[in-house]
Amino acid sequence: PVVYLKSGSPTVIYAEGNCLTVQGEGPELVRAVDRFLLKLYNIMI
Repeated sequence: PVVYLKSGSPTVIYAEGNCLTVQGEGPELVRAVDRFLLKLYNIMI
C-alpha cells in the first residue's frame, strides 16, 4: 500500500484501493499521522 500525506481540511484518514490518505492541516496533520501510527502498531484501538 501507498501512504499519502495531504494538507487539507477536514482531518481524516481514509483508504481508496491500494492507497491510504492521511489528511489534515498544521498540527492536526501531525496528530492524524500519530494516530495512524499508533493504530498501525496496535497500541491504540
